[in-house]
Amino acid sequence: MFLNVFKNLFTSKTALKKGIRRRLQLLGLEERVVPAVPFSPAFPHALSINAPGSAVTNSAAFTVTFNQSVTGVDAADFNLVATGTVANGTISSVTGSGATYTVNVTGITGSGSLGLNLVDLPTITALPSFAAQATFAAGTGPQSVALGDVNGDGELDMVTANTGSNSASVLLGNGNGTFKSSASFSTGASTFPTSVTLGDVNGDGKLDIVTANPGGSNTSVLLGNGDGTFAAQTTFSAGSGIQSVVLGDVNGDGALDIITANQNVHTTSVLLGNGNGTFKSQSTFSTGASTFPGGVTLGDVNGDGRLDIITANTFNNSTSVLLGNGNGTFQSQAIFATGSNPKSVKLGDVNSDGILDIVTANAGVSGSVSVLLGNGNGTFQTQATFVTGSTPYSVALGDVNGDGRLDIITANNNPNTASVLLGNGNGTFGPKTDFTTSRSTFSVALGDVNGDGRLDIITANYTYGNTSVLLGTGGSAITATFSPQQTFATGLSPSSVTLGDVNTDGILDIVIANNNSNNVSVLLGIGNGTFGIAVNYATGTHPLSVTLGDVNRDGILDIITANQNSINASVLLGNGDGTFGTAVNYTTGNGPTSITLGDVNRDGILDIITANGTSNNASVLLGIGDGTFGVNTNFGTGTGSNPSSVTLGDVNGDGKLDIITANYGSNNASVLLGNGNGTFLPKTDFVTGSNPRSVTLGDVNGDGRLDIITANLISNNASVLLGNGNGTFQTQATFPTGSVPLSVTLGDVNGDGKLDIITANKGSATSSVLLGNGDGTFAAQATFATGTGPQSVALGEVNGDGRLDIISANFYSNNASVLLNSIAFTGQTATVAAAPTPTPTPTPTPTPTPTPTPSPTAPLITGTPPPPSTNGASTVNLYNSATGQPTGTAVPFPGYEGPVKVASGDFNNDGVAELVAGAGFGGGPAIAILDSQTGEVMESFFAFDPAFTGGVFVAVQDTNGDGILDIIAAAGPGGGPEVRIFNGANLNLLRSFYAYAEDFSGGVSVASVDFNNDGILDLITGAGPGGAPHVKVYDGATNAIISQWYAYPVTFTGGVFVAIGDIGNDGTFEVVTGAGQGGAPVVAVWDPFTGALLAEFYAYAEDFTGGVRVAINDGNGDGVADIITGAGPGGGPHVKAFNFPDLDILFQFYSGEESNPGGVFVS
Repeated sequence: MFLNVFKNLFTSKTALKKGIRRRLQLLGLEERVVPAVPFSPAFPHALSINAPGSAVTNSAAFTVTFNQSVTGVDAADFNLVATGTVANGTISSVTGSGATYTVNVTGITGSGSLGLNLVDLPTITALPSFAAQATFAAGTGPQSVALGDVNGDGELDMVTANTGSNSASVLLGNGNGTFKSSASFSTGASTFPTSVTLGDVNGDGKLDIVTANPGGSNTSVLLGNGDGTFAAQTTFSAGSGIQSVVLGDVNGDGALDIITANQNVHTTSVLLGNGNGTFKSQSTFSTGASTFPGGVTLGDVNGDGRLDIITANTFNNSTSVLLGNGNGTFQSQAIFATGSNPKSVKLGDVNSDGILDIVTANAGVSGSVSVLLGNGNGTFQTQATFVTGSTPYSVALGDVNGDGRLDIITANNNPNTASVLLGNGNGTFGPKTDFTTSRSTFSVALGDVNGDGRLDIITANYTYGNTSVLLGTGGSAITATFSPQQTFATGLSPSSVTLGDVNTDGILDIVIANNNSNNVSVLLGIGNGTFGIAVNYATGTHPLSVTLGDVNRDGILDIITANQNSINASVLLGNGDGTFGTAVNYTTGNGPTSITLGDVNRDGILDIITANGTSNNASVLLGIGDGTFGVNTNFGTGTGSNPSSVTLGDVNGDGKLDIITANYGSNNASVLLGNGNGTFLPKTDFVTGSNPRSVTLGDVNGDGRLDIITANLISNNASVLLGNGNGTFQTQATFPTGSVPLSVTLGDVNGDGKLDIITANKGSATSSVLLGNGDGTFAAQATFATGTGPQSVALGEVNGDGRLDIISANFYSNNASVLLNSIAFTGQTATVAAAPTPTPTPTPTPTPTPTPTPSPTAPLITGTPPPPSTNGASTVNLYNSATGQPTGTAVPFPGYEGPVKVASGDFNNDGVAELVAGAGFGGGPAIAILDSQTGEVMESFFAFDPAFTGGVFVAVQDTNGDGILDIIAAAGPGGGPEVRIFNGANLNLLRSFYAYAEDFSGGVSVASVDFNNDGILDLITGAGPGGAPHVKVYDGATNAIISQWYAYPVTFTGGVFVAIGDIGNDGTFEVVTGAGQGGAPVVAVWDPFTGALLAEFYAYAEDFTGGVRVAINDGNGDGVADIITGAGPGGGPHVKAFNFPDLDILFQFYSGEESNPGGVFVS
């Protein structure tokens, strides 16, 4: 549920690891089926920081122990936190190696305490570490190996292509890094297969084998039975001398296609799939004269959303790029030079710019890999080469040391080794480290074959007919662990659970819908993970789903249920003390099975949306704002679809909520794009697993776009459909769960900053936890026992330890299970007591750190739309903060009635600040500079294309040092996240850049100040609606990212507002963020250098969902900057000022009519 997920995750205060955001990357199925992921939960982290055991005088030594051997640890990775009169402490040195380091602090004076904090900087990287190989027999002459779960047990299995025995060997995984004896399946007489890949080519949810056969100039397709066995092969003609095969949907019909590299005829073959395991006759495309392609891969290298073909041209020392047209045809090749004899090619973003790069394994005598950085338009830069072992025949990419950067792994044929080259994240790589394999290593793959969260190396070895498994040993992973369940009695047959603070004590409470007792149970939280006795409230008949939200805008959570048999939704208004009024029922479609809340017509009031399993539609009941609702309007999900679950989110980045349903009857998810007025476009369907019963949304691959996740009852798995950001989704990837999963939710349960999947498995009485790798793939499930028949699952922090806990509603045992998160992860700080020495050693006087220069007090300004009942225009208002009375009003955009973004500054150096206004959503990207004395428009211009209606954010600073303020403009929702800086002297464009992935359409908010004291202004940006709440701090001199973090849970997609300034006059700058519309009015204060959370609070009623706008200004004229907030839509134009760090309210007032629902921007 949109509101509750945000509130529950925010309450947990889960620490998010800062990560690099990436543009959407389309890859061939070869890279997607094998979980060779570019992120691992085993990233380097401190297990402990130990302080000296006794009080110190003027020096201290802290011992830091990491979870694995690391490098790059230095003084810049730590900072000191002092209390009392402690001063002058300096980190003088960091010594040590491997997993243990000593941080030496000298020059301590004063008394109190001194703490050491580990700053999460990317300079600390793990060293590659793998166990000695274990070998497993395959067929004769294996030349290729692939990984995938071919028998549906949740463990990775090995499949090899055996040239000498004309077969494919299947070695089923035991889940502990060992494998069962191989089973052989023929690829056909004299086929001599050299390459193998896995994919579901007939759409039955089971992996199939596809091989490249140079002996028969064809491919063999062996359809999987789902139990590790395969049907007899069917062959399809390809080109002569076929050497390599890959799968991908190159014509966009949802069916996998076969693509091969044909060495003898210098072509690639494309065999379009029919979706039933058969393929059309090949079409061939030239890779270039005398290119001799030996390897092939797929990926979107020009960012048009279509798969392109890339080949490694073995005897031409080059790679060919054939751009896809999206219909199964390809443009003429472009050729780029590589090293000598490239035999294998892979794609990955090795320099973290969001663009796919080419990596080839060059089997020439010297042994190297070529890295060709992508330009994003289908062209590539000149290669850079890096030394590997001799004669590398194969290459793979993955993050083997957990630093978030792709590393290169090669299979070296002659010295019988695998080389690991650690990535630096900028397209360069460190020196190789070699690990021994068996004889004549031909192929390499990556995957976690023992379930420990680390990538393992698997090679196919030709001479001895075996495979080598080298288990990753790179330190302890942060795993998910939960204490045994506690159970709490509910009503009969509990079918749905949600969490919220219904008695306003700051502690989460449990609310359960009881299907067979026709009521809801409310269990008030104690705060220690236990709950009070259930109190029941009557609903309609057979309530199947429950959610919470403030539907009458009194600041108190209300209960809303979907009642299957009485064909209605019950609304129980909360009293604020944990009790609720009598249910009032509102008609829905037939057989409502799921319910959620969201503001789908953008009036600031929550609306009801249900999924109706019997009438095959979704009902929308628009909220009136007083707890009542209008007549339902229904939107079809398809005949026989039987929608069983519904959720809301902005999946196309236009700032409007969209409906997504899981359709039990049609095995798909429907997406109904919202128009922003409470109506929706006709559905578009996307295939899921069998009989999806639950659906949720979240950004699971870190590209800023919402992805769909479903729990599939019959196929016992979760489907992940990665979002393209335009309302469409990629082909599903599935991940096994427990038996009969009925419910799914997302949350970061292991604190690594990546969303994890949690399901309720009715058939196995368990909850499955699938840890996210951050790229849209997930580790094998861990299961935790619940009550009998768990039908629903929720996450929330219920015992005050900052970690997300699991709560399930158990249908058969009539109770709720609470599984407390018991993740073993010690903190990153240690404190040592400091006492003054009687004769302190003199120390040099430290050079004072520059502090922010106070700025003249700017006027308090608001931007307010007119009340709906009037025909007026939006205004910019100046206020006397002491009285709350307006001192001036201006109309920057006559006739425009939408929100107005505001800023101020003295542009003409006359000692009086001018006003700057930017039109908001619904208006063009117009900016006006107004005289604050007269209200007249002095200058105006469009910051972006005048046809763009997403509005513009504004800030002002002197960015070029000419003494004249410049205007910083950032595109609003619906536009790319572009920031433009205009010269204040002539309004010419000085520079521009994209703060996030260029094709992210949620827009961006912006603030600016020179916080690193280099004389050049730095920028702070916040992602707009549709993406995760991602804040970035940019160095104004280099445009490099200084720090970045998620201000709120990554599942929240309402956007984030930003401001920066020295609040509290403490001599340091702080970043202030406000949650966007759809979230609670949470204001947070951050350290701009480290992203550390300094403070957080609710500026308005906790369950208000209009969000909060933020600014920094000296609101009360005492010379100290304060936090200024403005309520979002639905909250009235309510302005507040808070001091820092006490967070006391200094003043508050309404900028216009209190009943005006349009919200207010502040400066």
